[in-house]
Amino acid sequence: MNNNSSSSIMSTSTSDDMVRAVFNEVVDLKSSVLRLDERFAIQFSPSPNNENATNFRAFATAVVSQGIDLVAKEREMARVNAHPDCLGARSIVATLPGAKTGFQPTRTNKTPCANARIDALIAYLWKKNHSNSSTEITHAKCKEIRLQFRSITRRLRYAMTQEGTVATSWGSLSPQERTYYALRLEGDIFDYGYQIYKCNKKWAANLLIQDTMKGQRQSERRRVGVSPVVEAPVEEPEAPTAIRNTRRR
Repeated sequence: MNNNSSSSIMSTSTSDDMVRAVFNEVVDLKSSVLRLDERFAIQFSPSPNNENATNFRAFATAVVSQGIDLVAKEREMARVNAHPDCLGARSIVATLPGAKTGFQPTRTNKTPCANARIDALIAYLWKKNHSNSSTEITHAKCKEIRLQFRSITRRLRYAMTQEGTVATSWGSLSPQERTYYALRLEGDIFDYGYQIYKCNKKWAANLLIQDTMKGQRQSERRRVGVSPVVEAPVEEPEAPTAIRNTRRR
């Protein structure tokens, strides 16, 4: 009987190790595909046109020429936004203890920078996903994952412009749009094995998109010889959670 129990435990452990190994291989493969996709996107993407991104006439032209169905987009946003917690419950606070390491708050700056908060989140998720290992995530691995997050966010930002979004700042989007694109980013990043959907109020997705949009604007200001400006973060209200734990399709 004891031999049977031991064999059963060993079999279960072996199966768990095999599943974990397959999962890690899938994540690594998706990361490789993402890097290739990013490289090709940069190489073959059309030259940016500032006018098409900043004025309503260009937006109206894009609606006609690109066939953007605004009614369908509104309907899709309503469908996705109705299930903000469909991937799972949220419990991760906006500023994890690891983000505060070495940070000295001041009267005007009470929150660690975006990279510090994202790195702390990555370390937290890594520890949760590798609970059977005592190995801590390395700085290089943490940076690699953060760059993956940034790359996925830039792809979403490009999709936003293709879908008719003319706003150049996160705060200029409607609350419905911010919720919709944050949820989309959470789903996109989860496809690569990282559960940022567990963050309260979608803070990680909000931060990644806001920081990406801000970086684009600051780069444009530098290009035309205008000094970058300091921008306050946009705080998101708690979204309604009428229906939970239903996977988005």
